[in-house]
Amino acid sequence: MSRTTVLAHDSATLDEALTRTERLAGLGTLTASIAHELANPLSIITATSANLRTQAAEGKLTSAQLLDYLDIIERSAWRGVRLIEALRGYSHPDSQRKGLVRLEEIVDAALTLIEHAPVGQEPIQITMDVAPGLAPVAGDRNQLIQVLLNLLLNAQDALAEQGGRVLVRVRAVGDGQTVEVRDTGPGLAPEIVPYLFQPFFTTKPRGQGTGLGLAVARDIVRAHGGRLKADNHPEGGALFTVFLPA
Repeated sequence: MSRTTVLAHDSATLDEALTRTERLAGLGTLTASIAHELANPLSIITATSANLRTQAAEGKLTSAQLLDYLDIIERSAWRGVRLIEALRGYSHPDSQRKGLVRLEEIVDAALTLIEHAPVGQEPIQITMDVAPGLAPVAGDRNQLIQVLLNLLLNAQDALAEQGGRVLVRVRAVGDGQTVEVRDTGPGLAPEIVPYLFQPFFTTKPRGQGTGLGLAVARDIVRAHGGRLKADNHPEGGALFTVFLPA
């Protein structure tokens, strides 16, 4: 084995290790919040079931009430299933394979995870704007979810103190598609932009960030033949754009 081959192998191993480290860091943050969130649909299911049982035993349950109760139970159960599936998929990257994926589904899965992540005291609104009729792109579903999750977590961090909005926009552009993640926060300081995608660079206090999120996201996007860039939006706030080839 040549020295060049060994170095390439070591580099690939390091990239994989960094990706797994960042994934585990995000997983630790999300697991507690999603576990807490699961208590809501489970509480609704148990309370509704108890009411159903009581009214049925007393002979006061009408057909309309039964259907209403069943609808509440079903919606709550599927809510729990969706949360568990999103978390399970994110935590098992080896179970995913590259294939054709739809970016709106990638964004939706990332939003399912991010909407329960802990944030500051001020409200943050996240909206998704997807152009209709987009074709699938080639990619690893789980890795692309990780990219979007990292960008969304960064946007939430930027808004933690003041609140605001995050807009996720998916469009067909030229020979591919773009996913834009824009926040209405203070934006990116010009002096840090050159270092944003360097491993272990972070503006967060010690112990509150790995400094790997954007570096891993960029490497994943590059491995898909795409590009990830950071800029400030003309109307304010940071703008991260992911381009993936068709």
